[in-house]
Amino acid sequence: MAVSAVRRAAAYSAKLDPATTAARLTARSADMKAEAGSAAAVAADLDDKVRSVLGGATAAVSSILVPAYLAFGRRLGKLNRTHNGKTFAAEALLYGVVCFGRGLDAAVLNAIALNVFGIVIDVDPA
Repeated sequence: MAVSAVRRAAAYSAKLDPATTAARLTARSADMKAEAGSAAAVAADLDDKVRSVLGGATAAVSSILVPAYLAFGRRLGKLNRTHNGKTFAAEALLYGVVCFGRGLDAAVLNAIALNVFGIVIDVDPA
């Protein structure tokens, strides 16, 4: 049997009581801050590794393209957290081809994949 709309609205309003919400968030605040701090440290470390590859790239990387290469590295980092082995390599290759199609240099993309994540992808086989 369906519950009336008035009853559902009353139950929902009781859940969203400001005091209850504040108590829940206060109880979880320390854990959320610790989790965000560790995630930020991991992201900063990954960005530093990608920047080191960009700094040592044989071809000069234009400063306007640095955010795109960082986004590639971050995406591979996200894929690395959810995939591994052949699946990770296949997904990395697929995203590398997408980035190559968007105008990024294949040699730099391959260098990021190899030096930061330890996988070999051949973005531009030609």
